[in-house]
Amino acid sequence: MANVKLLAGDFLHGEAHYHDGFLNLQTPLVPWPGLNLPVAAIDSLEAVGGDAQITFILALKDGRKLSGLTDAATFDRLKRRHTA
Repeated sequence: MANVKLLAGDFLHGEAHYHDGFLNLQTPLVPWPGLNLPVAAIDSLEAVGGDAQITFILALKDGRKLSGLTDAATFDRLKRRHTA
């Protein structure tokens, strides 16, 4: 399971975990067990900065967006799964 820090967007600040094609978001509005978003729900995923730690913007097909921060390996796995 890989950690993602939620920085801004429609889901507020919080944490997320990426595992087996799902991004589980945990925020003050959606605490444990969180909101499970399948990678298939992602419309776009773009890196906006970083080398070892990647800042990214993710847009869902329903129009919601978030910005997050994660390690490069996790971002690569998420991006590969999204484009597959």
